[in-house]
Amino acid sequence: MFPILQKIDKAAETKGRQTLIDKTGRHLHGVVEETWVRISGAKMRGKLVFVSDEKGKLEIDANDILDLLPAENTAGQAGSKK
Repeated sequence: MFPILQKIDKAAETKGRQTLIDKTGRHLHGVVEETWVRISGAKMRGKLVFVSDEKGKLEIDANDILDLLPAENTAGQAGSKK
């Protein structure tokens, strides 16, 4: 039902580098440090702590996350259009 919840859980478990895309379209690169995200009343609730290269340690509301991608999957995407 919430594929982003699975991505958040996986990122928190692996502690690997991620690219977080928020609802404003901002891309942040870093690591998910901690998470309190859950499903309650058919809605995603909670926050996660994301340590980004750009902004440092951030507490981000789960509803503000558009996508969370492993960093290796996002490398080179900007110039890969043919």
